[in-house]
Amino acid sequence: GTDIDITSFYGEFVTEATLTKGMVKLRAYFCRPKNEPKPCNEIEELAWVDTSFDSSRLGNILKIVVPKLERDGHI
Repeated sequence: GTDIDITSFYGEFVTEATLTKGMVKLRAYFCRPKNEPKPCNEIEELAWVDTSFDSSRLGNILKIVVPKLERDGHI
């Protein structure tokens, strides 16, 4: 629910889906939002994530991405 300016590619991540059978592939980018992000379509809520975030609320793919962001010094 927002327009963005992509600044750089971060990586590609693959893991098992959280709620269904199958795999999920995520291509992650660093970007700057042009306006206030809003949830839409299947996204029910937005939340800022840092190292103290309750990881039980994350899907499998973000359980891979968030620790990598921390290891790389981005959060």
